[in-house]
Amino acid sequence: MKKILRHFIPTIIAFFCAFIFFLGYNHYLLDSSLANLKISLRDLETARSLTDVKRITGILDDSFLDELAKGDFDLAFAVKLELSQQIVEQELKAQKQTKEYAVKLSSAADIDFSAVITEKISKSSQINDIKHFITQAINKKIASRPALVNLLDNISIKLFPGKREVNEASLKSQIVKIEKGISKYKGEELQDRYVEIGKLYLLLKDWVSAEKYFNRSIEVNSKNIKAVKTEFFLGVLYKCKKDFVKAAQTFGKIKEQLPKEWKLFAYYQEADCLYKSGETNKAIALFEDLFRLDPSLEIPQLSQFRAGYAYLYDLQNPQKANETFNVLKKDVPKIELTSFIENKIDPDMAWQYCKVGFGLLEIGYKQSLDDKYKEALDKFDEALALYPKHSTSYVGKALAFCFLKNPEEAITEGAKAIALNPDDYEAIANLGFIYFNLGMKDEAIEQYKKAVDVYHFSYIYNYNLATLYLLGKKYKLAEEYFVKTIRIKPDYAYAYNNLGYVLWAQGRYNEAKSNFIKAIALKNDYRDAHYNLAVAYFSLGDYEYARKEFMNVELLQPKFRQSNWYLRQIELKLGYKAQ
Repeated sequence: MKKILRHFIPTIIAFFCAFIFFLGYNHYLLDSSLANLKISLRDLETARSLTDVKRITGILDDSFLDELAKGDFDLAFAVKLELSQQIVEQELKAQKQTKEYAVKLSSAADIDFSAVITEKISKSSQINDIKHFITQAINKKIASRPALVNLLDNISIKLFPGKREVNEASLKSQIVKIEKGISKYKGEELQDRYVEIGKLYLLLKDWVSAEKYFNRSIEVNSKNIKAVKTEFFLGVLYKCKKDFVKAAQTFGKIKEQLPKEWKLFAYYQEADCLYKSGETNKAIALFEDLFRLDPSLEIPQLSQFRAGYAYLYDLQNPQKANETFNVLKKDVPKIELTSFIENKIDPDMAWQYCKVGFGLLEIGYKQSLDDKYKEALDKFDEALALYPKHSTSYVGKALAFCFLKNPEEAITEGAKAIALNPDDYEAIANLGFIYFNLGMKDEAIEQYKKAVDVYHFSYIYNYNLATLYLLGKKYKLAEEYFVKTIRIKPDYAYAYNNLGYVLWAQGRYNEAKSNFIKAIALKNDYRDAHYNLAVAYFSLGDYEYARKEFMNVELLQPKFRQSNWYLRQIELKLGYKAQ
């Protein structure tokens, strides 16, 4: 036993020493803003919803403050942090809807046949933008640090994966230490000490104390450059307190008095505060003004990017966004940011044109306006001019030609979409939809089978495939896919109704009745389900129940289908007139 202990004791001691080292390293030596950025990037990689994205806003805010509190911080780095945080906020407030462009099919069950086009300007797009800027910020930081330190950082993050909180005890002790010796300072040195204390209070998020010490610094000498820089921190303080109007005024007042890079940073902050206070157009104008001050520097370049981004996502004006991004690409064509625009933002702008195009298709369909289909074609062409590989724009063109009753071009454009992206189940399904509209049901079935093979878990594709089988009276196959639809989406009333119809058509009236009842339980005003349930009761000889259901149908829509004929038959069967 002693021998075993003799061998293991050094290992145990080494382990505890390593543990204590990493614990200390984690709390005192690790760059907390860098660690938190890595943690936020990790969280983004696994984000599945806006709630997941929201978790990183606090991390980005704290990292920004952490950077500002340092004596010599990278202003462009801080702008990237803010840009990442702003994209998160845009993502959270944006109205994201998945639209279904649907037409009705006339069948015994009056089935909704929906061709689904998803707006791909969705969370995944902007989340990738956030990842890009956070990754850039991380890479900039680690490039200036020794490889061993970066390795220790990564090990520490793995051992302690949670967010790095500020060490309040340490910050407070620093404040006490500075205050104890503050009486020996005068003039600019005294100003520096007050600012240092103010920044520590910023990290503690004690806004009242921070403001008090910043004002003390200004009171020492309100005319020198130190006072101007201190007012900059007051602007940051107001921004943290979400008093964006006061913050914008503060940055606007001092920006011209600051040294070059600080001036650019103050311009950016003023524009950002205008944006956050709801003055988007003023903010965009100031972002563009900042770029014109010196296009060769990183902060103005990021500012021009931000203007284009606001045009694209806030004002949803892809044309202005494109013009704004093109200014950046023309003036500084060989920087990483312009490459990012070409590879990532240009496709996003194409999506915006595409989105407008689908909106026009929807209006055209609802109001039977061929002109809207033609306008939609123009928007899809604009998208393709910007990004020729944009497969969904070909889908849009195919649908427009389909509605314009131009079958050859509809099929050609639909095929182009699939050629660009053979696994794009939306493109495949919509080609199926087009084939159906052209009366080519077998071809439509083949496309929907492919869509289901690629994306098994789409309830709408399974539902549409089942519908096509139903219309072709292939009841067993229709039943199979309606059952799959319900398995994927148990609250989909239409699938229960149509499965009921399939069962009724096979003479399985009791099973059909149960599904119609489920459909009505999910959607009480579902006229077709009430009608089909009434027919099922009639088929089973339950004439009183059938009469009640047909009366429900009459309440929902008088003279619907053959309700009156059935009611007359029931009167004959029961021997009295229905009330």
